Amino acid sequence: MNAQKKVINGTLKQKNKKKHLNYGASLQKKNAGELETSKDNPITLEEFVKKRFSFLNERLKFFAINLYTHLPTRLIPPEVVKNMTIALDLLRSLETLLNCFNVGDQERAQPLDLLVIDEASQLKKCESTIPLQLPGIRHAVLIGDDCQLPAMVQSKISDKAEYGRSLFERLVLLGHTKQLLNVQYRMHPAISSFPNKEFYDGKILDATIVKQRSHEKRFLHGKMYGAYSFINVASREEQFDYLHSPKNMVEVAVDCKVVASLFKEFTVTKKHKRICVGVISPYKAQVHAIQEKLKTYTGYEDSGFEVSIRSVDGFHGGEANVNHLYYQVHCLWIAGNEATLVKSDSVWKKLVTDAKSSGCFFNADEHKHLAEAINTALIELQQFGDRIHAAEVVNTICIPQPL
Repeated sequence: MNAQKKVINGTLKQKNKKKHLNYGASLQKKNAGELETSKDNPITLEEFVKKRFSFLNERLKFFAINLYTHLPTRLIPPEVVKNMTIALDLLRSLETLLNCFNVGDQERAQPLDLLVIDEASQLKKCESTIPLQLPGIRHAVLIGDDCQLPAMVQSKISDKAEYGRSLFERLVLLGHTKQLLNVQYRMHPAISSFPNKEFYDGKILDATIVKQRSHEKRFLHGKMYGAYSFINVASREEQFDYLHSPKNMVEVAVDCKVVASLFKEFTVTKKHKRICVGVISPYKAQVHAIQEKLKTYTGYEDSGFEVSIRSVDGFHGGEANVNHLYYQVHCLWIAGNEATLVKSDSVWKKLVTDAKSSGCFFNADEHKHLAEAINTALIELQQFGDRIHAAEVVNTICIPQPL
């Protein structure tokens, strides 16, 4: 029996070896033929890009689909599968775009006299030079804000080399004059106050429309839920996902409780025809955790209640009525840990100090419903006993704020 197995295995090995040799020979022959053809009739850059993309695209799709189809869930988390499907959708979009693109069409296009680049401060300098290559351009107008978020650069080496610096910022540093649009029409004056002082030297004016009483809206009862507030969540219980991105499930619980209260107020009172809520976090793991917890409140867009949960970069430039951690139209409620932010000695320290001086600082555990959400989250984390002791210390040193 063993002798038969040895013979079968030996035969299979010889066949596989022969198969690989034949494949290698045919591949060499094919490559040699393509090389000979390319010498006689060289391909254009456009053809090369399309051909190379097609080659890599097919392999990426093959490997991705096989990985998330056949690997058990204990080896590949659902978040990874979700990201892979998103990547495949992007590949399909890019494939469609490449197939529609034709250099010849651009060559026949009418030359441009004027080029306008919007959000120019969010583009890398190299990206801004792409449209500048268009024929016939005599004037270029860059529209942007170098005080807002720059382009995203993941490589630390590239970031240190200022690869993400925009052409807009570069021209300003070289002494080119920039025209400041000094009237803001988007947010309540209570929200614009701090960024105006911190980033624009107080040069930004609030438009008449945002100072009118009709612009001020109340979505929830209590002083904490005014136009602007900092909500201190004293808990520091952080966890990390498989990509080492942090998340604080107590802060997640507070955010979700606020959204739940907004939804209840919207459905019961019918006071507002439409509420758009933006919940924003700088960490991907926290974004995913909030999205998971708030699944119940998605899908009500048609009835007027909309919730958008994204990272800071994902939300930049978007609009919402109520917003955590970023700019919006009517209300900005920032949830964070006061002690951690003050120790950071960054702009967040200044923000917390400003919130206190303007009477917009509140402790989450002094609010009944938020305190319940905090305690529930801590029980789930099996750290309730530690929290009771920490709460006693906090209440001793903090002056309670009226709600």
